[in-house]
Amino acid sequence: MDNEAVISVDFGSAYTKIAVRTGWNSDSALIQDLPLAPRDSVFCIPSVVACVASAKGEKWLIGVEAASQLPGPNVRIYSNWKSSLFGMLGRNDDKDSQGSTRAEITAVATQFFRRLRDGLLRRRADYDVADLPVRICIPKLVDGDGAQAMIAEILRNCGWEPSGRQPSVSEPESNALGVLSRGRNTTWIPPYIDFTPHLGRAARLPDMLEPSLSRAFRHGVMREARSYYGVLVTDIGAFTTDFGYVRFDSSFWTEEWQKPQVTALSCRLGIGELDSTVRQLLSTEAQQAIEQLPSAEWDRYKRMLRS
Repeated sequence: MDNEAVISVDFGSAYTKIAVRTGWNSDSALIQDLPLAPRDSVFCIPSVVACVASAKGEKWLIGVEAASQLPGPNVRIYSNWKSSLFGMLGRNDDKDSQGSTRAEITAVATQFFRRLRDGLLRRRADYDVADLPVRICIPKLVDGDGAQAMIAEILRNCGWEPSGRQPSVSEPESNALGVLSRGRNTTWIPPYIDFTPHLGRAARLPDMLEPSLSRAFRHGVMREARSYYGVLVTDIGAFTTDFGYVRFDSSFWTEEWQKPQVTALSCRLGIGELDSTVRQLLSTEAQQAIEQLPSAEWDRYKRMLRS
């Protein structure tokens, strides 16, 4: 029953968000005042890393500072490195599509999470977060064996302490329970029964869900005389599309239906791939103009096009 208090990191290809949970049955508080985030999206930290070379040596930047950098001979910008970090796992690829090596991307990840931690500690001096363990959301890829161990090692190298037995949670599972519960964070230890093993701490659905939604699930199962009820949640991200299927089982007389089973899967198909395909269809001049923009500026133009 470790990690009652924990730092939660939602590591996205485009943006990263941080929350702090102070207790088992406490709502997680989203951190909204980090200077790493832009002023108009105070909790969305751009997952961008920039390495700036000068006569004094290299300087690493992350977040809005990195996203505001202009590319140039002395500035290397990494804006979609999450796909490279996880995409080369389980494969024999030594380099990604941009020519970056596995070691280079690992160094980028280390710089990002180290500076993310430094920014959090500087800004949250009013709350003791230095010793709190961290849990991070990562994709659930079929060929992603070793992803949890890899990300835990990177976090340790940055000064974070990965949380207990589960330093990461799959994005599809987090999405599914998060969407259904609207971010509530209530946990539960099921009652021990002689003929069943000890199940450990689990999600308690009646408290996580709004009362009306909880009753709807229960009523739907009983009315249709079914032993289960399922909900599919889909999240289309920049790197992956995540599928989380939540199954509520009511086949036992115990309250086992309150502990849902979640089947999770991430597919390598996301908005980033669509974005790249569209850019390749543009004229050479247009592509070159986009490449000369800071990533924050390009993101602003895309928001204007979609609105």
